[in-house]
Amino acid sequence: MAITQYRTLASYVVLLTVGIVNLIIIPDKSIDPINSPKLFALGAFGLLCLFVVVQLLVKNPSLLREAHFITALLLALHLSVVMISSGRFEDQFYGVFGRNTGYLALVSLIALFLSASVVRTQKFVEGLTKILIACGVLAMAYGLLQVLGLDPVTWGASGYKPVFGFLGNPNFESAFLGMTGSAFLAFAISKKIKVQVRLLFLIGILVSGFVILKSESEQGFLVLISGSLTVVLVYLYSIKNKTPLLLSFVFSAGLGLISILGLTNRGPLAGILYKDSIQFRGDYWRAAWKMGFENPLTGVGIDRFGENYRGYRDLLATTRRGPDVTSNSAHNVFLDVFSNTGFIGAGLYISLHLLTVVAIVRFLRSNSDYKIPFTALTSAWIAYVAQSIISVNQLGLAVWGWALMGAIIGLSLSPGNQGFTDSNQKQKKTPQNNQDKLLPGTLLKAYFVIAVGAIISIWPLASDVSYINALKSGNATKIQEIVYARPLTSQKSFDVANILLDNKFEKESLQVIRDSVKTFPNTFELWRIMSIQPGATSVEVAEANRQMKRLDPLNPELK
Repeated sequence: MAITQYRTLASYVVLLTVGIVNLIIIPDKSIDPINSPKLFALGAFGLLCLFVVVQLLVKNPSLLREAHFITALLLALHLSVVMISSGRFEDQFYGVFGRNTGYLALVSLIALFLSASVVRTQKFVEGLTKILIACGVLAMAYGLLQVLGLDPVTWGASGYKPVFGFLGNPNFESAFLGMTGSAFLAFAISKKIKVQVRLLFLIGILVSGFVILKSESEQGFLVLISGSLTVVLVYLYSIKNKTPLLLSFVFSAGLGLISILGLTNRGPLAGILYKDSIQFRGDYWRAAWKMGFENPLTGVGIDRFGENYRGYRDLLATTRRGPDVTSNSAHNVFLDVFSNTGFIGAGLYISLHLLTVVAIVRFLRSNSDYKIPFTALTSAWIAYVAQSIISVNQLGLAVWGWALMGAIIGLSLSPGNQGFTDSNQKQKKTPQNNQDKLLPGTLLKAYFVIAVGAIISIWPLASDVSYINALKSGNATKIQEIVYARPLTSQKSFDVANILLDNKFEKESLQVIRDSVKTFPNTFELWRIMSIQPGATSVEVAEANRQMKRLDPLNPELK
């Protein structure tokens, strides 16, 4: 009974987490209206996921025999080792400002993955599919409003096209629409669904494609193609026609190869796919590769790619667009993990993906019919992986990548997966269905754990809200105090020091910099402000110049 209760709780919390984290935004109330709210929601529900996993392990230790469980727990353990050994606990725990992909987020995603993997019921898989479709429809609708200039929200200047949905960036919006567009296709090609409904899904695909086009982010189409080809391959496999399946596989492999060549400015698709941004990603990838190899055991620390980028980039990356063009992400999630956590972390992360591929194959071999939920979730996951190879680790997308991965593995391990039916087929009521309701005691525990998780994860959001309120007040003292609000971040120190200096509060700016370089001695931008401070001593200026040269050794502008 207790195990059933916690599995039911796991199903509810996973469904809530993916929906809320994907959609939550707080415009005009937080200096970062996208990422810190998502971390707040993920941290609160992530702790509940972790609680559920621990309870299930205590009551069912046999879960530790499953490869994905062992791998995920080892990854969480390794992340703990990395955070402790790399120093400066605080900024690793919450992650850098504007990303918030630190220890709290990563462990919450691992707990979400494990929670999704233990449910193993048809109702959960169908529920997850419905939430994915609903989020896709909302993202598509909101993106369309932005395309038409009818956005009800007033956003600050971002430098992006106005099509960024609930994720704050056109690349993320287009990628998510590519993921959900793939899921739409899984429904649209099924003969088990009414023609009118299939037509609606086809319209959804077309509208999603239109929004992707208007976002001017080509990666959305690459993601959509990756997921759509997965749908086609699964469908052809289900009808047991080897000839079209083989041809489709060859076509998919060939298209994938040509696309890879195109991304590197080679082959017939080079003119379409190759962009300057691909070249810039190569700069980031080489730096990430070097970070991982030179720090093989624990990497450079969680979410510390940006702090270390200047020191690990090569001369070509330094001079291509100027030495001041940097990044706080490798723009490849696998390389981010490698640079941040070394070979062990990257190996465990890759292993989880390989285990998911094995789970997909296992499910296909044990099921002869075309299963819509399985195909929708699998295609969306493949699309997510495609996105993660060329983009950053964004929380609104990451929750889907990890939850889908867990659901697919759990589905393949379900003893009843051979009898898995589609939602349009009526199910008989069983005693198990009557156990879906959570008991008051279970709910009370869940509310308490969520409250604790909220307290732990609210700090970045609270700081961001205080930051924007201080800026609106125009009070220099309040703005200066933001630097010392927890959690401390180098980006806020840099921004506040600049604001104070630009408004002739030179003494206050200098004090902020003096305090900040003690906390963040490896942040190049802080030392640069020190070097131009009117009130800085000659000793401080000399030390700032020395530190800048240490942190950016190939910068030709530094003497």
